[in-house]
Amino acid sequence: MHIGIMGTQASLLVLTAVFLRMLLLYRIPKRTFVFLWWAAAFRLLIPFSVETKWNIYSLWQRTGCSIRSNKIFSGHGIVAGEDTGAVQMGHDVLQAAAAGKAGGVSVGFCVWITGAVAMACFFLLVHIRFVLHAKTSLPTGSKEVRSWQKKHICRRQVRIRTLDTISSPMTYGILRPVILLPSRFHFLDPEALAYVLEHEWIHIRRMDVGLKYLLAAALCVHWINPVVWILFFLAQRDMELACDEKVVKTGWPNQREKYAMLLLGLEEQREWGKISGVRFSEKWMAGRLRAVMKVRKWTAGSAFAAALLIGVPVVLFFTGTGIKAEGLKVHLKVEDKFTLGEQAAVYARSLVGKPYMYNGKNLLGGTDCTGFVKAVYQEFGISLPDHMKDMAGQGQEADGETPGPGSIVFYGKDQVPEHVAISLGDGKVVHASNAREGVKISPLRYREICKVIAIPYQIK
Repeated sequence: MHIGIMGTQASLLVLTAVFLRMLLLYRIPKRTFVFLWWAAAFRLLIPFSVETKWNIYSLWQRTGCSIRSNKIFSGHGIVAGEDTGAVQMGHDVLQAAAAGKAGGVSVGFCVWITGAVAMACFFLLVHIRFVLHAKTSLPTGSKEVRSWQKKHICRRQVRIRTLDTISSPMTYGILRPVILLPSRFHFLDPEALAYVLEHEWIHIRRMDVGLKYLLAAALCVHWINPVVWILFFLAQRDMELACDEKVVKTGWPNQREKYAMLLLGLEEQREWGKISGVRFSEKWMAGRLRAVMKVRKWTAGSAFAAALLIGVPVVLFFTGTGIKAEGLKVHLKVEDKFTLGEQAAVYARSLVGKPYMYNGKNLLGGTDCTGFVKAVYQEFGISLPDHMKDMAGQGQEADGETPGPGSIVFYGKDQVPEHVAISLGDGKVVHASNAREGVKISPLRYREICKVIAIPYQIK
C-alpha cells in the first residue's frame, strides 16, 4: 500500500475520532479513544489492509462522491467536460502516451526523508539518554511497595525502583517494565502510594508504552502530516485519562477528591515528564481533574456505544478495497478519430503513480497488475477475467515485436504468464509494478514477453 494512502486513511480516522472525542469524552469509557489511537498508529505503519467491500472508498461510491474524470476525446486532444475543470491536453498526448516520469529523486522526497531521519534521531537520542539515566536508579526498600508487589503479579516481571532526579512517577519498558518513583516520594502515605502504583500498573497492563513507541515511529514517517501530530499528543493525554478512570472506578470510587488532589500535587512537582518527553499544560491538567470528578459507572448501553464507535471507524478506514470494488468512475465521450487502444493507453498513462495493492481491484485504493489492466478496460465497457491466466486466453494474439497502443502484454517463461501490462505503443508499457513503485512505466522488453493480445473488442 502506498504511504500516501496509509496517511490519508489514518488522518480520516484520527479526525473522526477527534470529532467524537469532542462530543463524547465524558459520556463513554475513555479507553474507547485509546483503542482508536492504536488503530490509527497501526494504519500509519502497516502497509496492508484487510480487503472488504465495507471501506471508505465504497462509501464514497455509494453516496455519489466518487472521483470522477469527465473527459471528451476530440480530434485535437482531450478536452475537459462541461461540468469539470480538467486541463486540456493537446493532440500530441497520444503520440507521447508512453512517456515516463522524469528520472531522479524529487526534492519533496529528499525533504521528507531528511525530516524522517531527523525525527528518528531525536526520539532515539532522547530515549537512550533517559534509559542511561534510569539505570542509576535504586531498588526501593519500602515495605508498602513490597506488599503491593505481592498482590500484583504479572507474567512480565515488574520492577519498582527509585530515582532521586525525578519528582513524579513514570513507567518505561515493555518486556521488562519498570516503575520509577522519586526518591523523596512520601512513602508515609500508603493511600497515595497505592494510587500511584495502581495508575502505573494499569499503564503496564495496557501496553501504553508500546503505543508511545508506535506513535513516535508514526511521527517519524509521517512528520509532514499535521494530523499525525494531533494524534501524537491526544493519544498520550487519553492514555492518562483512561488510567485515571480505571483507578477511580476499580479501587476508590468514593475517594476521587483525594485522587484528584494527588494528581495536582504531582503535576506541580513534575520535572522530567513522561518517556515521550510530552509536558502537559495547566489547561490540560484542569481537564484531567474534571474528568476524574466526572467518572461514573458505565452501563451496557455505554459499552455498546463504545464498541460501535471503535468498530465502525476502524472498518471504514483500516480496511482496503474489496475484490468486487469498482474503479474510478470515468465518463468518456469518444470520437472516431482515436482508436480504443489509443484511448486506453492515454487513460492508463494518466494513472502512473497510483498505489499498488496485492489482489486489489480499485484504482484509488490500489491494484495489482491484473487488477490494473482489468480496471482500465472496465472503464471502456470491456470486462476482463479476474485471473491472469484466464485473461491471457481471451482476445486475439497479436505481434509481440511492435504491439500497438492498448495491447495487453504478458510476461513470463514457458508461455506461463507471471505479470501483465498495457502497451503504450511506443516501445513502453504501463503496469502496476510493486508496493514500492506502484503504477509505473517501463520499457516494453524490461523482462521476457510470453504473449501479447490485441484490444479485446469481443470480450464482454
